[in-house]
Amino acid sequence: MPLPDLKQAKEVKCSEVQILQMYMSQEEKDVLAREKEYMEHGPGRVEAILNEEMGRLFANMEDKVKKQDEDFVSRVGTGGGKK
Repeated sequence: MPLPDLKQAKEVKCSEVQILQMYMSQEEKDVLAREKEYMEHGPGRVEAILNEEMGRLFANMEDKVKKQDEDFVSRVGTGGGKK
């Protein structure tokens, strides 16, 4: 059975995996609850929006650089570069 394409994988926080919560101490659960409250209703909400947008911008820039690199290599490889 082939492995799934990890490029399509989604990052998941440990706090989102229900079965792992069985192994957490009450102190760890309290910390995660405070963090969740901060990220959903406090200044962390803006932080989360900015982080998400930065992630999209980074992915977009990676795609552009990759395309430029591929174009450059194809031009150099075929001798199609400008002189």
